[in-house]
Amino acid sequence: MSRRPLASLFVVATALAALTGSAVAQADTTVQIPLAGVLDARSVTTLTAGQLVVFTLPTDGGNLQNAFATKAVALKQGKPVENALPDDGKFPADTRHPEVVLHFSNDADAASPQTHLIKTGDMMMFPVPTATYSKLFLFFNGAAGGTLVTVTLNYADGMEMKTATIPDYYADVPVTDPVVFTLAGNLAKWDRNTAINEANHHNISGAEFAPMAGKMLTSVQVSKSAMGNLVFWGATGIATSDVAVGGAGGSGGVAGAAGASGAAGAAGNAGAGGAGNGGSAGSMGGAGSGGVITPSAGVAGGGSGGISMPTAGMAGTSAGSGGSSAAGAANPDTTTTVPPVGCGCRLGAGDSAPRAGLWLLLAASALRLRRQRRRQA
Repeated sequence: MSRRPLASLFVVATALAALTGSAVAQADTTVQIPLAGVLDARSVTTLTAGQLVVFTLPTDGGNLQNAFATKAVALKQGKPVENALPDDGKFPADTRHPEVVLHFSNDADAASPQTHLIKTGDMMMFPVPTATYSKLFLFFNGAAGGTLVTVTLNYADGMEMKTATIPDYYADVPVTDPVVFTLAGNLAKWDRNTAINEANHHNISGAEFAPMAGKMLTSVQVSKSAMGNLVFWGATGIATSDVAVGGAGGSGGVAGAAGASGAAGAAGNAGAGGAGNGGSAGSMGGAGSGGVITPSAGVAGGGSGGISMPTAGMAGTSAGSGGSSAAGAANPDTTTTVPPVGCGCRLGAGDSAPRAGLWLLLAASALRLRRQRRRQA
């Protein structure tokens, strides 16, 4: 008996297993909220490609021109590294917050934005990956006496408003405060000449908010009172439902070419392309005489381009060549911050279309195997 049908079954089963391992994060996931188009300035001097890249947005209010620096900058300037920020912008989880990744890094592009100044009368707004959340953390530094922030949580079916007082970043936050805490403490202030102006005692604060249970959070708005100065650094959430972590999805895969005619055997079934997560279905490839066509839609995951899984057409006694499916490009601007290695998560209940298409393909291949066994018998 030919081993080609068995090989085809193995390819399909492997593709199905791979597909069910991508595209959405599972519940209770730490989500670094993407802020493309919101952050527009830099408040950390970095050492990038061996060069000092000086901040553009001071952390102070008024006319003072000071901000922070990374540990690599402090080391280069011969200053204490314990009063500087981590080189990669990461803060490990502790009893007050999950792992937090802010938007500065020595390895980031020298023009990449890190922070945003919220002015009195402004309404800063950003979308969040739609999900239910148990906690939402926003990060600021206040100056000129601190300020009161009003945070509006927008849900799919409503909204609510919360407030918090962000202190001047020289002030110590009591460890018993139920909302505000210190994310990075005892930092030195650096001037534009990359010299220390004040050696320590300055902080980046976090504010913890509890979104409504069972409500799908879609976006957040932040405004401040008339007093004080406020610099926004980032946002992190803890999702309690599945949340998309890949790109918006590639476009549908290109239909596979018809399988070449075999010496014998009836035409194979044409497999419909499964819909990608956020992408359209690939069009059905026409069956060649004795061929089986398996185009597949692009499937997004981890912010990378969609992937496609074509299989070769099979003929009665000789295999037709399979068509290939082109992956659609993902939209990185609609994804949550994820590790650059991609997503190792699984599909949620609503992502059944790709699975159904592949199970139909697996069944068709099994039927083809049974027919070939009967002919050979």
